[in-house]
Amino acid sequence: MREFELENQIDPQKRLYFYLSYAQAEEKSDVQQFFKELSDSIRVRARLPLTEVVGCGNELNANDREEGLRTSRLMIALLSPAYFKDKTTAREWQVFEMRKAKSDSIDTNVIIPIAWYPYSGPVPRVISRTPIFGQNGVDRDEPVGILLRSRGKHREYAAFVNSLANYIVDSTASFQLPELDSIPDEVSNAFEAGEEPPTNSQTGNPMPKQILNQNFLIIDGAFAKSVAERFKETVDTPSSTVGSSIEATPSGKAANERYLVFAIDDEPEDMKKIVTTAGFSLDFDLKGYENCNQLLNDVSSLLEDRQEPDLVVLNPELIVAGTHRFKLIDALLEKKVPSAILAISKDPDAGSSLRSAGIKDLVAVLQKPFTSVDLLQRMRHWARIGRDKRYRRGRSDERPVFLSYSSQNAAMANKLCNWLELREIGVWYTVEFLEAGDPWRDKVSDGLAQAKVFIPLISDNYPRSPYCQGELGNILDRLQRAADDLRVIPVLYNPSATTLEDQQIKACLNQHAVEISDRDWLPGFRQILLSIQKFLRRRQNQS
Repeated sequence: MREFELENQIDPQKRLYFYLSYAQAEEKSDVQQFFKELSDSIRVRARLPLTEVVGCGNELNANDREEGLRTSRLMIALLSPAYFKDKTTAREWQVFEMRKAKSDSIDTNVIIPIAWYPYSGPVPRVISRTPIFGQNGVDRDEPVGILLRSRGKHREYAAFVNSLANYIVDSTASFQLPELDSIPDEVSNAFEAGEEPPTNSQTGNPMPKQILNQNFLIIDGAFAKSVAERFKETVDTPSSTVGSSIEATPSGKAANERYLVFAIDDEPEDMKKIVTTAGFSLDFDLKGYENCNQLLNDVSSLLEDRQEPDLVVLNPELIVAGTHRFKLIDALLEKKVPSAILAISKDPDAGSSLRSAGIKDLVAVLQKPFTSVDLLQRMRHWARIGRDKRYRRGRSDERPVFLSYSSQNAAMANKLCNWLELREIGVWYTVEFLEAGDPWRDKVSDGLAQAKVFIPLISDNYPRSPYCQGELGNILDRLQRAADDLRVIPVLYNPSATTLEDQQIKACLNQHAVEISDRDWLPGFRQILLSIQKFLRRRQNQS
């Protein structure tokens, strides 16, 4: 069974960020939801494609599970009463202890225990000596598994997942946990080394019988009962914002405000199900459309004030009226709408079509026919991602990338610009960025001086343009003066041998070049994105 619905096998060339260790007795749907949402948060934090595999769990096949144990950067342990009795989790813990023992230079926690469900009594000694994540930084009253299930605790749960994702990405950037060449057939049980009364991991002093506002490392039976009763109340009672504190976000909207959703489908029954299902939910404000042009007009108006919807639900085959087979989904992406998009389709190959178009990491797919539960879960998940993406959009305004190109190649330059901008990489792109009346020479000079990444789109037209030659000359001069502060990514767009002999272009090709063509541009674009992301992350870590 593919418990976590990984889209790819584990790639031995890529070290996963985390291995998720949990008892087999746990509710699989809860664990799966946590796994997916933590993975998405890590991808967002690390600026990775939303299809890239970043973690694995112990429900994989034996080979992939062993690969994850041998090579993952760290382990997340979901602590519960069942966890301490599970021989599989004890083995997993011991494998990571073996990997820790191979290095004496790691001062970062590579085994991260999380209070998943309430438990009481003695705990294995190895766990009692390991700090519980969030114990000193997250003030909450329930374990994570309870937060996940509680209707009124979405904000607390999301804050915890985001803080964990941030810790994972930031901490693993500064160390490499040694891998194991192989895992012995016989691995000792890490939990059989003895049990200890619960102690404070910071002081070693006995912890009180009941722990409040920490991670529920230890709680007694009566307190567990009170938690269960409060959980039942949160499920049975609709959440309300009346009289509650509202936290402002960078966009000016409240963090607990309902998600704004636009929806359109040309099949009446499906549209009715979308509108009715979302209408009964307290999480959404949904506006339904019958006309693609009207939806586009509303989105365009809202874009000006940065108040666009968090999510757009649509049929990916819808065509914009008055155009020559121009699909609505393409029109939204061309406008660089930061909203998440949920495509609802009968086509079983819809995901493959989006992948071949290079937008699989920007659009989620829900197969028809669908249940109301499936719809709500997908809408809530992707609306949250869309809102987060909108709030972080300001980063793109920094425009770390300068794209240099000949006007004769504006179509390909525009495609590359849009592709990067949709993935939150700000691009200094003269045709789009310069406004009427701007002192354009000063603007170009500022863009060149501030650029962290310079991309020359090299074709036979490039050396014929004095502007391109001037931009490239300034960058080569800057590169000689401060090589570590700038990344140059030459993009070869069908140049001839004569063009590649140009003196400045030849000097530029000392950098790693990427090849693209009109028929095969997607692999090259992905290489460019990965190179930019790595360089910007390295700069951020150094600052």
